[in-house]
Amino acid sequence: MKDRGPATSIAFCMFSLDHFGGAERRLLRAYGAIGQSRPVDLVIAERQKGDFFKAAEKAGVDLSSFRSMHFFPDRSWGKMLLYLFRQKYGTCVFCYLGRFNAIATHMLETFDRSATVLHVTNCRYVLNASSPLDIEINALFKSQLKRTSCIDVLYPNRKEWYASMAGAERVHCTPGTFTDLDVFRPAQKRKRIVLLAARLDEVKNPYGFVEAIKLAAATMREQGYEALLCGQGENYRPLASLITRLGIDDCLKMPGYVKPEDVLREASVACLLSREENYPSQALAEATACGCYIIATSVGNTSFLVEPSFGALVEPLPVAVASALCAYMARPEESKRAVVRQARAFAERHYRPAATAEYFRAINDEARLRHSTRGTKQG
Repeated sequence: MKDRGPATSIAFCMFSLDHFGGAERRLLRAYGAIGQSRPVDLVIAERQKGDFFKAAEKAGVDLSSFRSMHFFPDRSWGKMLLYLFRQKYGTCVFCYLGRFNAIATHMLETFDRSATVLHVTNCRYVLNASSPLDIEINALFKSQLKRTSCIDVLYPNRKEWYASMAGAERVHCTPGTFTDLDVFRPAQKRKRIVLLAARLDEVKNPYGFVEAIKLAAATMREQGYEALLCGQGENYRPLASLITRLGIDDCLKMPGYVKPEDVLREASVACLLSREENYPSQALAEATACGCYIIATSVGNTSFLVEPSFGALVEPLPVAVASALCAYMARPEESKRAVVRQARAFAERHYRPAATAEYFRAINDEARLRHSTRGTKQG
């Protein structure tokens, strides 16, 4: 059998997407930082050759610190699993719950090939089982949770649930977030309001943003502000049609998926309007680092990331968002300049990558230790 190097080697496994969201950007940056001190390989399933590099370039993710990259067509699950099985990495890292990830976790752990680490964001996959197929798949997911060596949970308010499934000693919670403070920094600000999401799904509340802009449109026109709703997905066309019907296409544009730094550096306001959780949103961290005024829905642990000196927490209602937008536009110019300074200072205190990278290194070290002591006894 081949061996990819020292016991500390890591295989970071993921599925390539047309556009990387905040979770993908955050994890790739974290493991890229780890790659500066230990070998980290990317193992990627992609639909079309080269789509991973295109998505990484669009997302502004630097891949230079990864030791090597290995690509598999996304239907070649057997070949990808065989590759991981043969290489015997120190740890294999999986992003999210998934059928392939569950099977790979079982194989690698049971046959003592590698420890596994699972990064998860929410419980919907395992809580919302309805059809017989859903129930069967969710049983597989639950088994994955019980088998993997270490679990990293993104949201603090979900940790207890995962601990009940897998045991508290193996479940950890990501300590906040971080971003690239060299890439994301303020530029000359324009009168621009932004909602940025890789995928314009319902949970990001893009329709609420459109309705808020409709309510604030008169003030925006008077003050010379424009808004951008950035992202792609199945809701793109319906949202574009709604904007036209509401008569606000003069002040609300939909540029599609954009490089986050291209719009956030010049934006004055960034809206994070999730119905469930904005913590620890990569887009929120990027916007704060760029000196944006943050208008975020007061859900979950969002309050950890927004201070009154540079933002407002609001109810997830269009009227509340519109009121916060109008209040910002009415501020004196010096107050707006102070927002830029306060937001940037907060980012420099809280969003440096070193602490998060160290946490991920520790998770992988713990996974290897647990795997080596557990052996093949746990089913």
